[in-house]
Amino acid sequence: RLAEKEPPPQIPQTPESPVRPDDIAVIIANSNYKKLGKDIPNVTPAYADAEGIKRYFMNAKGVREGNIIYLKDATGTQMMSVFGTKDDHKGKLFNWTKPNVSKVYVYYAGHGAPAGDKGTTYLVPSDTDNETVQLTAYPLKQLYSNLGKIPATSITIILEACFSGQ
Repeated sequence: RLAEKEPPPQIPQTPESPVRPDDIAVIIANSNYKKLGKDIPNVTPAYADAEGIKRYFMNAKGVREGNIIYLKDATGTQMMSVFGTKDDHKGKLFNWTKPNVSKVYVYYAGHGAPAGDKGTTYLVPSDTDNETVQLTAYPLKQLYSNLGKIPATSITIILEACFSGQ
């Protein structure tokens, strides 16, 4: 008797949501650190995870595809452009948000890291140098501070990152 083959795994279906034309999502999938970074291993599942969350934001949350800022292997400059800097919080996400109307979703898949002597944590752009993370990565504290200045009705942040270091 031949063993029965198992059917292929099914992709979970999300209920369709009405389109919310003013909602914004940022999706960052940092997988390839070998190309631009220095001494940082790749994050293999980041691209697939980002594609899944993009489908979720569009289907279940109603975010229009044109309202998704989608970055693969974001550099530090790209992250500053989207989220702003210490001196100017008005990055692309701030500018795209319709005050008191938009909901904002932020998803990051990639490395996180502790660095420096103050216990600071960072999101690690694809061009970060492992020896100078505190100078070349994006401070998590800065992300939270700048997101807090966005006049959205709600902000949801999903971080798929480990902050344990090596």
